[in-house]
Amino acid sequence: MKAYTYIVAVLVVVALISYTSGYTALNAYKSWVNYSNPYAGALERVRYGDVGVFQPLADNLVFILLDGVTVDVLLDLRKSNSDVDRLLSMGALYANGLSITPSYSVPARASILTGAPPEIHGVSSNEYKGSLGVDSIVRVAWERGYTILCSGDGSFKRFFRDYIRECVDVEEGAGHGAISLAAGLDLLRRYSNTSKVLLWIGVADADMIGHRVGGPAEVEYNATIINIIRLTLELVETLKREGLLNKTLLVILNDHGFKRGGHHGGLEPEVRRVFHIIHRTSR
Repeated sequence: MKAYTYIVAVLVVVALISYTSGYTALNAYKSWVNYSNPYAGALERVRYGDVGVFQPLADNLVFILLDGVTVDVLLDLRKSNSDVDRLLSMGALYANGLSITPSYSVPARASILTGAPPEIHGVSSNEYKGSLGVDSIVRVAWERGYTILCSGDGSFKRFFRDYIRECVDVEEGAGHGAISLAAGLDLLRRYSNTSKVLLWIGVADADMIGHRVGGPAEVEYNATIINIIRLTLELVETLKREGLLNKTLLVILNDHGFKRGGHHGGLEPEVRRVFHIIHRTSR
């Protein structure tokens, strides 16, 4: 009987574990010199006895980043909203991750995609404009024949400009998530017929409204989270209806939360707590 090992948790868990505050410059330098990509085997289904044979874990890898969703709020909303509960129940949920510090969007995304802290990948603020100088899951996917696509996230586009086949820019504003999700779905439809796909979709609504109204405990912030979850569920249903879901490993995650007042970037637990959901339909 053939035994299969799905190396899935490494896609996100490793990336969301921060280094301790006592991490020294010397250790950071040594880690950079000896840095190896923790995602080297993350896309593979390993079959014992066939070491070295690459078999794709899934035809499509779809990441949906819900920017600025506070985990404590999400879990509280689950108690009273069936859509939130449905999303959190659709796959393997890990709700106790820790974002890196500083807990800003762009550094956190760099860590998610490289498995490295800012001391190694070099992204320490949202103003970072270049590509990444260390290895990433995107490079691994590209090397293994995946077509790299994105929508709604300019930082992903900047990080991986050398690997991306197509990225749809979506201006931040009303309806960002709806437009970005729709654009991502269109990309997946067009490219998945001819190649394996890694698709990254950025949904910025909760982050935008969190800064504007003061973050957790505000009605507008909570309502925005519910709305983007409904949009995400609609996308999942469309994938299922069109026969794409059973070919897709779906990862839904956040990059940081908010503290009261509408801020993030610090060490507060509600800011650094992160989650991810991994959904894989058995073939």
